[in-house]
Amino acid sequence: RLEDFKGSLDKGADEYEIAIKAHDLLMEENFYRYDSGNIPSTKQSAHSIIGWLDQSGVVCEGYSKAFQYLLKGCDVECLYVTGASKGQAHAWNVVRCASSWFWVDITFDDQSNLPGGYYHYYFGLPNSAFLKDHTPGTRAFGSSYQVELPAIADDFNNFYYKKAEALISAGASSSELMKTLTDSAKIEFDKKNYTVTLFAENESAKTQAISDLSRASLVDQAIKDYNLSLRCSSKYTFSTVSSADAGNGGCIIYVNFSYHPCDVDRNTFVEKSDAELILDALCGNSRMPKYADADESGEVTIYDAVVVLKTIK
Repeated sequence: RLEDFKGSLDKGADEYEIAIKAHDLLMEENFYRYDSGNIPSTKQSAHSIIGWLDQSGVVCEGYSKAFQYLLKGCDVECLYVTGASKGQAHAWNVVRCASSWFWVDITFDDQSNLPGGYYHYYFGLPNSAFLKDHTPGTRAFGSSYQVELPAIADDFNNFYYKKAEALISAGASSSELMKTLTDSAKIEFDKKNYTVTLFAENESAKTQAISDLSRASLVDQAIKDYNLSLRCSSKYTFSTVSSADAGNGGCIIYVNFSYHPCDVDRNTFVEKSDAELILDALCGNSRMPKYADADESGEVTIYDAVVVLKTIK
């Protein structure tokens, strides 16, 4: 399984990219295991990497050990940390990239109720923010103390959303927010994902971002300015999902774009030629394109060409 993981990595991937890949793999292949009700499993397999390998489910110990196993197998330094969080015994990790150490909590990032089934909130969160709901074990605290921990970075430099250029800082202008939104959208659209995830670093940034995203005219203009109208419709909905406190009340913000399958020739852009292909076929001048049913009504009519033209604007 480790060799499969190594084979999935991009050539020249650095420690941070390897850690992200391991995080996302475990999010997709794991689930939190309960024996009954809301009681975490006491099965031995759930407390080791076996619960991941045989897909029987894991608890925090299994998540953290599987993450450590993958990283150490790729020569990335990763410690297994025990302590407490939210009133219960807990386990997580600390990872080293270059000369910097940062926290990662695989378990808490597994959020099946959120878009995509998980997020990256606890990946590289600044030390002071992470310790608001985590207490690492010490010689005087915790039953499984192992080693003295290294100094953990207390900035956003290793934070996932900062690295992904999806971090909204306090004081950011509306134009800066829209540029962040559209840059992230282009990346997600290329992956056929139409939910864009942003992170507001504190309450002030969150309030301003939600206010700006609520102004349809701002988002519509951004879609036109950054050519997103060629990739999706200008109709969108958005919702916010609050997360654990990050410093001064950070928040995950999801922006959901509505996608219309109007790219008839599948060249990644919607343009007049897409409508022309449909009209030529309806007139009997050419074969009907495979993806001509733009409105997904089950049949191809002139209205499909109309939908394409409306999408272009």
